Amino acid sequence: MSLAATALQNSQQQASAQRANGPITATNNLVKQYGTGSTTVNALAGVDVEINRGELTVIMGPSGSGKSTLMHCLAGLDTPTSGSVEVAGTEIAGLNQRQLTKLRRTEIGFVFQAFNLIPTLTAAENITLPLELAGESIDSKWFDKVVAAVGLEDRLQHRPGELSGGQQQRVACARALLARPAVVFADEPTGNLDSQAATDVLQFLRDCVEEFAQSIVMVTHDPLAASYAHRVIFLADGQIAGELLYPTVETVLATLVQISEGAGDGEGTGNSEGSGESRGTGESKRAGNIRETDASERAAGASA
Repeated sequence: MSLAATALQNSQQQASAQRANGPITATNNLVKQYGTGSTTVNALAGVDVEINRGELTVIMGPSGSGKSTLMHCLAGLDTPTSGSVEVAGTEIAGLNQRQLTKLRRTEIGFVFQAFNLIPTLTAAENITLPLELAGESIDSKWFDKVVAAVGLEDRLQHRPGELSGGQQQRVACARALLARPAVVFADEPTGNLDSQAATDVLQFLRDCVEEFAQSIVMVTHDPLAASYAHRVIFLADGQIAGELLYPTVETVLATLVQISEGAGDGEGTGNSEGSGESRGTGESKRAGNIRETDASERAAGASA
C-alpha cells in the first residue's frame, strides 16, 4: 500500500471513530423563510443533516441554494423559522440572545471571507482579543502551538496592514482556534486570496482536523477548496441534493453538473446518503489514489 493510500486509510479510520461519538452539529426539519404571504422565500425547506465530529465538512451549491443560510443557522447567527438545530449537544432554538452569545463565544469559532481584524492591533493582539474580551485567561502553550501551526511566529508584532492577505486570514484562523471551540465555521475563507495563499489556508484547515481533531464546516463555491474536505454536502433549492465522501475536484464538478441537470428536471441527485459513487464502490475505488489525484489537481488549480 502506498504512503498516500495509508494516509487516507488512517484518515478514514479517525473519521469513523469521531463519527461514533455523534455529530458535532445537526438539524431536524430545518426551515428558514424570508418574507410573508405571496413574497415568501423558502431559503431552507426542511433540511435534515448531521455534521460529523473531527472532520472538515464542506457545504456547496449554486447561488441561492441556501448554503450560507444553513451555515448561519448552524452557527446560531440566524434564527430558523421552524425545526431544530443542535450544536455541541445544545439545542439552540430556544436560547435567548445572552445564551446564544455565550454559546458562540465558548463552542463556536468563525472564519469569514473578510478577515475582520482590528487594524490598530498587532497579529498577536487580534488572536487573543476574543478571549480577553470574555475575561478568559490565555493558555500560552496552546497559543504558541496554534501560532506555529499557522506559521506566524515572526509576524506576531505586525499590524494587519503590514501582512499579506493570506497572513491576515491565518491570523483569523488562529483567533478562531485559540478558544478551542467545538466547531469552526468558515464562510468562503479563501474568497479574497490568491491561489497560493488560498492553498496555504486550505491545507492549514485540513491539518487542524488531522492534528487537533478540530471539527470544521466550510461554505465554498470552489471545487478545489472542496477537494480538501472529508465530506461535501450539496444543497439545491433549500434542500439536501447529495453528498460526496473524500472528494476530488473532478467528482465535485461532476456532482454539481448532475445537481444542475436534476434541478432542471425537478429531480435531485440523492439524499444525505449520497448518490452515484458518493459512497460504497466509489469510496473504495478512490481509496488507493485520492491523495495523489488531489495533489495533482490542486497544483493545476493553483497554477491556473
